[in-house]
Amino acid sequence: VRPLITMRSSTTRLLILLLAVTIAAIIALQAHWLQKTYALEKNEFNTAIIKSIRGVYEDIALTNDAGTNLSALIEHPNPNSFLFRIDTIPLKDSLNYYFKNELEDFDVFTDCHLAVYDPKKDAFVYETFLATTIPTGKSNTGTGLQPIKKEYAYVYLFFPKRNSYIISQMNAWILTSSLLLLLLIGFSLVIYYLFRQKFLNEIQKDFINNVTHEFSTPLMVIDLSTDALSKPSVIAQPEKVTKYATSIRHQSEYLKKHIQNLIHTVVAEQYS
Repeated sequence: VRPLITMRSSTTRLLILLLAVTIAAIIALQAHWLQKTYALEKNEFNTAIIKSIRGVYEDIALTNDAGTNLSALIEHPNPNSFLFRIDTIPLKDSLNYYFKNELEDFDVFTDCHLAVYDPKKDAFVYETFLATTIPTGKSNTGTGLQPIKKEYAYVYLFFPKRNSYIISQMNAWILTSSLLLLLLIGFSLVIYYLFRQKFLNEIQKDFINNVTHEFSTPLMVIDLSTDALSKPSVIAQPEKVTKYATSIRHQSEYLKKHIQNLIHTVVAEQYS
């Protein structure tokens, strides 16, 4: 019975390996799609900011050359920052009002630090904090922005919560991926335990069949020897009594050893 149990145990291990590989492959695929989704959301965020800046150019006279390509006036020095060139420094309240409205028009609801740089002073002439209209937790209203030295005036934009905002836009994807992964793990566990239970049931069945098949011969020998020892003709012959007694003892030892080996094999395979 041991080769059969070992084969089924190997099948169980192979099933576990296949389930693990499948889960790992799906996790890798989900991670890939989440990464692609993050890149898409990041591009959409950048596009929305650029469109908002263009809207501000249209709302306020910030450049003296109406024919200027607005895209050429916008810079993206780092992932969280934008700056756009201006020829005239606007009023603080007007710039705040129009830029915040433009952000909301393009569905950008995240905190923004805004500052206006004057090249003559080589410093920001004023700074402000535009809080999102949708609560996203505690906001840091301090600015402390460091100007980038330029030969022209510009408006500097810094989005401190850019990453968390982009990730929040992916909540549906993240939730769907998490649910799919949980369902897959749950399904895998159910399949594993069902297969494991079937494996244990087959071990029990094999054990019973083994007892029936392997133990029938020694039990028959013991039964025949016992019947023989009850006959007067056999009792009168000591050598026959010794023969049948030895046969009974031999078959009993065989059964005891076989039972111990079988139990040890079943237990070892069950918990391996």
